[in-house]
Amino acid sequence: MAESRSQATAAGFVGLFCFAIFWTARFVPGLVGTYISGAVGALAVEVVAPIFGVVLTIFAAIKGSRWWVAVVAAGVTSWLEFLGLFSIS
Repeated sequence: MAESRSQATAAGFVGLFCFAIFWTARFVPGLVGTYISGAVGALAVEVVAPIFGVVLTIFAAIKGSRWWVAVVAAGVTSWLEFLGLFSIS
């Protein structure tokens, strides 16, 4: 049981890191542009990172602590912002 919870926590932190990459790209595009170049890199940051973030944090919320539900809510907010349903900038 403890090993499953620690794996879920690790997956949750990886998902949280994916959200950090996504929001860094949204707020400071020049910083991410120096490390990631090309269309494939931009696609990975804008599309793949939020997908992994949502999936991994949902896994962490189910298998680990219920506090990960707040991170899942942040992930859904990221997706809504990405889809253009609301815009912060």
